Amino acid sequence: MSYRLRLLALALLGSAAPLRAQAPLYTFNGDTNGDFFGKDVRAAGDVDGDGTPDLIIGVPFDDPTGASAGAAYVRSGADGSTLYPLFGDAAADLFGNSVCGAGDVDMDGYDDFAVASPLDDDNGAESGRVRVYSGFDGSVLYTFDGDSPGDQFGTVIANAGDVNMDGFEDLVVGAPFDDDTAADAGSARVLSGFDGSVLYTFFGDDADDRFGTAVAGAGDVNMDGHADVVVGAPRDDDNGSSSGSARVLSGLDGAILYTFFGDSMDDQLGASVAGAGDVDQDGYADVVAGAPQDDDGGAEAGSARVFSGADGSTLYTFSGVAAGERLGTSVAAGDVDADGYSDVVVGVPRAVTAGSQAGAVRVHSGLDGAAMWVFAAIPGEWFGFAVDFLGDLDGDGFGEIAVGAPRSDRGGNGAGSALVQVGGCWHEATNFCIANPSSAGLPARISGLGTTSVARNDFTLAVRDSVPSMFGVFFYGPNQIQVPFGLGFLCVGAGGVGLFRLNPPILGDGLGYLTRLVDFTQFPAASGTGAILPGATWRFQWWYRDPAAGAPFFNLSDGVSATFCP
Repeated sequence: MSYRLRLLALALLGSAAPLRAQAPLYTFNGDTNGDFFGKDVRAAGDVDGDGTPDLIIGVPFDDPTGASAGAAYVRSGADGSTLYPLFGDAAADLFGNSVCGAGDVDMDGYDDFAVASPLDDDNGAESGRVRVYSGFDGSVLYTFDGDSPGDQFGTVIANAGDVNMDGFEDLVVGAPFDDDTAADAGSARVLSGFDGSVLYTFFGDDADDRFGTAVAGAGDVNMDGHADVVVGAPRDDDNGSSSGSARVLSGLDGAILYTFFGDSMDDQLGASVAGAGDVDQDGYADVVAGAPQDDDGGAEAGSARVFSGADGSTLYTFSGVAAGERLGTSVAAGDVDADGYSDVVVGVPRAVTAGSQAGAVRVHSGLDGAAMWVFAAIPGEWFGFAVDFLGDLDGDGFGEIAVGAPRSDRGGNGAGSALVQVGGCWHEATNFCIANPSSAGLPARISGLGTTSVARNDFTLAVRDSVPSMFGVFFYGPNQIQVPFGLGFLCVGAGGVGLFRLNPPILGDGLGYLTRLVDFTQFPAASGTGAILPGATWRFQWWYRDPAAGAPFFNLSDGVSATFCP
């Protein structure tokens, strides 16, 4: 990445959400131009029964059996291998437009999975179809068809949980162009995992609501023992034209538990929905809904809101920070940092993190809503178009995240990619103290990248605008101070235990940019009074030579403070 792009990324993220430094656990790429690989990525459960969660990836424009017949791939969470390749029946079916894990439908000890073909014509043109497949052998367990031409049944599908409390996980399917109530009012259907019967069909209220554009299992929102569902209607006009809505529906009797509305015209709340788990630890399952065209942070910057299952109040609102980002295009939740609270994962597919429409995924703490980190991509990928929480794939105690980047060129022009990003814990790194300009004209700025997880060991210090091609050294200590020193200020105090230097010195590049991993397994971070341990807070600074400025020939950056976690 060029210095200019690095600087852009750092400037955008600031101190609120550090850029993730560690490489993905897995990267899967489409193999043909325009495949749109990664349009949907979901947790598949443990399909092969090896004890590690797996994932399923949708590729709706793949051409294995005809133009845009589509495909889906189940990938092993243990080693990334392909467990099942699945293909659409006919051209333009868009098989793989939506995918999901279905739970162990046939109770054989292997988790099953579902794939939708919303433009399948078997019950009329674009009526749509959903199939549930066996995790044991890949055979078809159920086939569900849309009722009428144009319904696009299966535009989105999701595991609904055990809605009717019969011990089998059920499926919820969206058909946003269903006309049963009015033209394109939409519908959502809950289907039994036990026998495939229809448990509920819910309908949109008015023409063009597009109810069923997004569906998800909501968990037990009202604590009655039944899993509930949440359905998005992003074109609902109840709070202004296309303000959108998200509706939570009871698994016990189909009653409306809550309806949440977008704040303003064209917000399109309900374009994405997910069960959020128990974010606030009050015993009630919460829900999250995205409004990717919300303008609060700029035109179509987007937003996502977390709603309480206990009383419907808004627990958190996360907003995009730049026009056109479309934050909230996708949402998911799970305990990413292993602190016992369900965290919120938000896709921002058009964020300018590293170039136009590169995309990003932002993870927010369920404990306090704070931004924990941002995963970023490369220009044009639409990274974050789809997201899901997978569970712990690599056995380190932290949950991983699946991310779709359907415009990625890694495997061909627009072939698409899906990535598995590792989980971890993060406490926000914050800047403090004054940095004076160097002889090059700008003050050197320090940032913390990666996570502050001691187990993850990926916390990285970065400096921009140091004197180009000049040596310096990072050091750290326990206290925050501000004392004139050299050409700048000493911002880190010894606090009775001393200051600790990270050797060897580092040479900045031709633009004064450099990074260094703070390796917790190496001295001084590994042992003694300089050991960096969970629960400790340390302050870091960059000292660098500046001969051109004259005596005393050195300067310092500002400081950055970080609290470390397991």
